[in-house]
Amino acid sequence: MYLHARVPAFHAAVHQAARAQLRARPVAVAVDDGDQAPLFATSVEARAAGVWPGLRAGAARRRCRDLTIVTPEPDWYRRAQAAIALVCQRTSPRIGGQRGCFDIDLAGTERLWGKRLRTAAPLDQAECLAHHLRNRVGADLYCDLRLGAAPRLRVARLAARAAAADDANGVYPVLAEDSTAFIDPLPLSWCEGLGAAARTILTDCGVSTFIQARAVGETPLYTLLGDDAAELIALLGDGDDPEVPELGDPEPAVDAQRHCGAAGADLATALQHVDALARDIGFILRQRGFAATVLALNGRHRDGRTVQTTQRCQRQLRHDDELAGVARVLVTRISRRPHWERLRLTASGLCAAEDQQRLFAPPRSERLEAARDHLRRRFGADCVRPARQAHFP
Repeated sequence: MYLHARVPAFHAAVHQAARAQLRARPVAVAVDDGDQAPLFATSVEARAAGVWPGLRAGAARRRCRDLTIVTPEPDWYRRAQAAIALVCQRTSPRIGGQRGCFDIDLAGTERLWGKRLRTAAPLDQAECLAHHLRNRVGADLYCDLRLGAAPRLRVARLAARAAAADDANGVYPVLAEDSTAFIDPLPLSWCEGLGAAARTILTDCGVSTFIQARAVGETPLYTLLGDDAAELIALLGDGDDPEVPELGDPEPAVDAQRHCGAAGADLATALQHVDALARDIGFILRQRGFAATVLALNGRHRDGRTVQTTQRCQRQLRHDDELAGVARVLVTRISRRPHWERLRLTASGLCAAEDQQRLFAPPRSERLEAARDHLRRRFGADCVRPARQAHFP
């Protein structure tokens, strides 16, 4: 049995919890205090007023006059995540997650909680524990915790999203026999392992919900999406649940991941994967007006070993070539003989992008990058791919 807990709009909620005058008011977190600073987090109240991440601070103030814009406080985020994790660890020692989302594995705790909660049913125990956690975090930490409970971790994550969308009930339990009926009506955007490019392909094919994806079938999904279909098919079927991750840094970040297929990826293929990840992250950063100063690569080899490495840069990174260059160094640094099973690239240290004043025209690579961005916005992120070997005079 699994619990998944999440704090809606975590970074903005931490500021509301730390400052009593901000509670129940629209709050947004910008990368700096300038009018042109992009927002990377907005509270639930701000989103109800039409203020979403990606807006500039000046435009957000014009849209919502009562909006309070604050700047990031990474130490607050780390302390809040540690405090919530400490409360959750009282139910099970196996807990992990990042940025306000927590996976809790309750396997093996049935005998521990059976007499205390006076119920032997695992789902009833999980629901009781979820209500206890929600009340405790709300009373002590002033955070609105929403939880989902299910026999499968992937389903529990979806249930927590359903709980966050339902203001009446903060806990959403799902029985094993009700999993299919619960999953099918949900939008595909709720599948965390399904990238934006894969969602665009499915949307173009008229597939926007899980029941429509189920009707397509496993083989056509692999034909359409390639390795990106693995997470979706595992969710629709009875695939093995992923391991509960370790607690990560709650600092705001942009990430992208790729599955390397059943045979895995050697170093040469892994370099192609990280190039694609760098393009995906660069496109998101440029769309939102961000730049990154820290790049982290997390990978899992086929022998089960997970490795991670981080590179802190002295300059802003937002162009594909810059991101890919650093990502290639990272994957080469931690590569081992076993093939890669999964790769995740994370860009953090977000700041407002500042383009250097140029005396001459931008280089050819940046002009091609701008043209690709325009085409990706118009036709979809997966419809435009740079040539592997391009030679220009």
